[in-house]
Amino acid sequence: MVVMSLTQCPPALRGELTRWLSEIRPHVYVGHINARIRDQLWQLACQKVSGGSVVQIWNSPNEQGFSARSWGAPDYVLRDFEGVVLIERPRGTFALPDDDLPPDMGVEGQI
Repeated sequence: MVVMSLTQCPPALRGELTRWLSEIRPHVYVGHINARIRDQLWQLACQKVSGGSVVQIWNSPNEQGFSARSWGAPDYVLRDFEGVVLIERPRGTFALPDDDLPPDMGVEGQI
């Protein structure tokens, strides 16, 4: 399984990606392709995205069960920490307090 997420993606690139992957939301692509095609799509996306970013995630036999790479200027940055992929959020972003979550999203059983 491969997931690609792009920002500022030109229409021609979207067409190229949909030959191999399904666009499940705007600029989010999912599919099952081999490593050669995955790497070729990565190179294509990095070449054609100008001023945006590309993130690619795929199944991998490691502790997390996936590997990831990013290119460009993403808001969230992928960091490798001793083989574990961590996500660095931009300064000033924070999670919503429980009071701001919809009723079905709250944590049950807290005291």
